[in-house]
Amino acid sequence: MAAMLVVTGCQSQSAASGQAKKGAGYGALTGAVCGFFWGLLRGNPIKGAATGAVVGAGTGAVVGGIHGSGTDRDLKAEFGEVNYKGLLALVHRDYPTAKEYAAQTADDPNPKYRHASAWLSALIAKETLRKDELGPYYDKLIELDDDVESREDARVEVRLAERDLKSLRKQFNVR
Repeated sequence: MAAMLVVTGCQSQSAASGQAKKGAGYGALTGAVCGFFWGLLRGNPIKGAATGAVVGAGTGAVVGGIHGSGTDRDLKAEFGEVNYKGLLALVHRDYPTAKEYAAQTADDPNPKYRHASAWLSALIAKETLRKDELGPYYDKLIELDDDVESREDARVEVRLAERDLKSLRKQFNVR
C-alpha cells in the first residue's frame, strides 16, 4: 500500500518522476523480498515484507531506480549474495536458477549462509516436488534452525512461508 501511495504520488511526466516511480516500485518489491527473507529467518515473514516494502518504496523513490539499498546490502552481508539472488529467482518462479544458487551455499562454512540455503531449498522443494519428497528438506531445517524441532514443525513452517511467499508475489504482481 505504501508503495502504491509513493508511486501514485509521483504524477508528473518528468524524467525524474518516471525514475522515482520506477525506483519506488523496484524498491518496494526488493524491500518486501528482503523483509520476507529477514522475517523467514528471524520469525515473522509477513511483518518483515510489509516493513521492507515501506522502507524500500521510500528508498527507491528517493534514489530513483538505483540498485542496492542498505536493506539489500545488509541482507546480502548476513545471508550471502548467492542466497539473496536465489530468493529473487524463487520469487520470480525461476526454480532452476534458485536451486542453483541454493546449492552453492548448502555446504558453506558460514552457518547463516547454510541456514538461508536450507530455507531457500525447502521453499523451492515445496513448490516443485511431491509431498513425499520433502522429508530431506525438513530434516535439514531441523538440523539448522533452532526453532524447527520436528518434521511436523518444518512442514508447518514451510507451508506458512510458502503462503507468505505467494501473498508477496500477488501483492507485487509477480507472475
